[in-house]
Amino acid sequence: MDVTTHRLAGITFRTESNAPLPGLKEPPYAPFRVGDGEPPGAHHVIHQVSLAGPALPPLTQDERERLRQRAQVEPGALDSPFLGAPAVRAWLDEALDQQAAMKIVLFPDRVFGLDFTRRRVDFLYTDELGANSADLGDPAAVREAGAPGNCLRMHQVSPDPQRLPPLPAEERERFARQVYFWPPESLDHPVMRSKAVRARLHADLDQAKEPMVSVHMDGLALLTPGEPVLDFYYYSGFDNPRLARVVGSYPRVFCAFLPDFGALPVHSSGVIRGPGAALFLAKDEGGKTTVLRQAREGHLLNDDQVIVRREGDGFMAYATPFGRLTNGPGAARLGGLFVLEKATSFALEPVRPADLVKSLWDEHRPYTAALPKPLKQRAFDLFYEMCHCAPSYRMRFPKDYVDWDAIDVAMAAGR
Repeated sequence: MDVTTHRLAGITFRTESNAPLPGLKEPPYAPFRVGDGEPPGAHHVIHQVSLAGPALPPLTQDERERLRQRAQVEPGALDSPFLGAPAVRAWLDEALDQQAAMKIVLFPDRVFGLDFTRRRVDFLYTDELGANSADLGDPAAVREAGAPGNCLRMHQVSPDPQRLPPLPAEERERFARQVYFWPPESLDHPVMRSKAVRARLHADLDQAKEPMVSVHMDGLALLTPGEPVLDFYYYSGFDNPRLARVVGSYPRVFCAFLPDFGALPVHSSGVIRGPGAALFLAKDEGGKTTVLRQAREGHLLNDDQVIVRREGDGFMAYATPFGRLTNGPGAARLGGLFVLEKATSFALEPVRPADLVKSLWDEHRPYTAALPKPLKQRAFDLFYEMCHCAPSYRMRFPKDYVDWDAIDVAMAAGR
């Protein structure tokens, strides 16, 4: 069993897998590792399943109905050979018998189980349904070669240099009108900035085809109705696609239990300056990384995700490995919240806490939607308390200038 233990925001999180997970032992995760003997606050258990042994009979109608009532069942999952594996069926039977707060998501080749009572995530998967799932090259070449049906192709997408800017208005309008996206906000998925994905969509539309795009925890699936191939695009730093997807889902898996510890993931960049931490809030491409790159002093928490945790009469801001820029573990009392807005000159303007609560709650809805009701209420309370605990400002700034002295003064005023 491969065991890796991390500590983030004072919370110990143990990952156990029967297949190696090198990505969790390398930067940016490596500095957050702790000894595997420390008692964990939450567990992530990953099990690679073999389909080579004897298979169980197909599900009965009662079993199928029970799964539909208790789990989120994706298309094709109930008829997949994956459910014939004794290990998968045994895990599902045990999970369905529990009365704990449990979320189960079932796919044809994997199943996620989030146990919010025991703070445990189980992930069972198989590679064997993807025997033909290697990247087979250009989709047109596959079609001409008469590829077999139900073929899954995995595409590892490199963030650089293939990363494009956000969709321009004309391209966005075309995709929104002619491509079926589920959920609709998939247009803003990071993988939509891949040249390969955008080129594939344009090629289908130019041939009057109607591609379908769906977003999952770990990547983006693209299907052209009538075609024999489903393409899955994901970001990764190592070779095994299925394990890369496991590592890619780590942030969401870890953050699922944070409200239970009085903590939240905040979509922001952050830096410690003096006794306090400044958090810079914006949607993707809103300037979070740009601001952090101009910080000549202080400890960089992260350029995309910072964890805040209620401690005493205030909040602490903690570093995470969930982005590209971090100086490793670090924490400081939350000193100020700065809502970014690009402009031609630098200025700070106070923001009403109530307005900030609403915008943050709306932006983090994909995260809170997966939480059971008690934790969702706790998450809202934490957002509310955080916005009323630290001074908040709208920060207008040009891309090449940040007035750090003004930021320090603004945070000092709230102490």
